[in-house]
Amino acid sequence: EKARAEADALARDRREQLAKLANLSEADARAQFIKEAEQAALRDANEVSRRILAEAKSRSEEQAKRIVFGVKK
Repeated sequence: EKARAEADALARDRREQLAKLANLSEADARAQFIKEAEQAALRDANEVSRRILAEAKSRSEEQAKRIVFGVKK
């Protein structure tokens, strides 16, 4: 609950800052804030995806070496 309230307060402050800096209405500031949050979430998801793929590749290469060369763990 407390973390949620803090996040809401930070989001509200960010929208107000956007509105003041860019002379935006509250609705426009909210839309801009949501767009920025979506972009940040996509970047984060992309990074997680890259890490998962890199780890999977590494594991599959190790497994292939063990199969081909008969190396045991």
